[in-house]
Amino acid sequence: MNVKNLPIEDWSQEGREKYIKKNRISVELTLAQSLEYFKEDVITDAFGSQEKAVVKIIELFVSSRFSLEKVMYKDLKLFTQLKFWVNFKTAGNVTTSSKIVSSEACKHNQEKVMNTDLLCLEKMSNVLPKFNQRVAADVITYWLKANKKLLNELASKEAIDWMSVFSEIENSVSNTQETRYKVDAAFRFLFLYLGVDKQKDIAIFYEKKYLTKGNNKPQYVSMDRETHKNKHLVRLTIKKIIDSFSQIHKTSDDSDILTLSLLKVIAKKAVLDVYEVNSNNPDKNVIEEYSRKLKSFNKHPSFLKEEAL
Repeated sequence: MNVKNLPIEDWSQEGREKYIKKNRISVELTLAQSLEYFKEDVITDAFGSQEKAVVKIIELFVSSRFSLEKVMYKDLKLFTQLKFWVNFKTAGNVTTSSKIVSSEACKHNQEKVMNTDLLCLEKMSNVLPKFNQRVAADVITYWLKANKKLLNELASKEAIDWMSVFSEIENSVSNTQETRYKVDAAFRFLFLYLGVDKQKDIAIFYEKKYLTKGNNKPQYVSMDRETHKNKHLVRLTIKKIIDSFSQIHKTSDDSDILTLSLLKVIAKKAVLDVYEVNSNNPDKNVIEEYSRKLKSFNKHPSFLKEEAL
């Protein structure tokens, strides 16, 4: 990533707010990478944690008290200057000596994140048409709602086009039900995005019910009649899918921000409620195990702050 790009041309508060709105993902990635090479205890003293530092530095940048007085750079590189931001936040009351890391190493890691993100974005764009073919229109809209902030930050052309087409839910539901359908839609998309559909021993029962387009009305499943046996097999499959997601999550590189952000959307016990795994499993230990697996998706570092469902 060439941080000499993205010059900051309008330094008014409104101009700075527009700059962040337009370039948030680049700013967050730049900050996140720079934080890796700065003393963690200094950042913790100043901002509370590295994750909070990203948010608070952006808040400082757009605040009314921001001053150009000691600004060294007038482009994206400003967000690599953590000593400046720590001093600005603490009025110079925190020692800011950082780890010594070569500029080449920093550049390499920044480029790694950006390249990985571009590859994942391309992959997501390729999955979207397939997703559209296999689910009802409302499911698409719920998925867009669940990932709205992420998609806005990525500025994916395909997703933006979809937002204009799939803007309304045909079948209105309560807020609680909407949350459930957003989780469901996110789970279905991840099944395709993470390639679990290629694991035939896992895929078949879930695909037949949840990724075979049926009527555009709740529960948004295929129109095939379901036996009690098949319903049981689907629930078993859900647990296998969560196992697959969990394994992918554990082995994902920190730079794979898009995958981690998509997984964060389903980091909820509600997944088990949506697929009735809770109500049909008397073993509390199993429920707790899968609840932990789902919630662990929220703990992995991710610099794209996904909007809560």
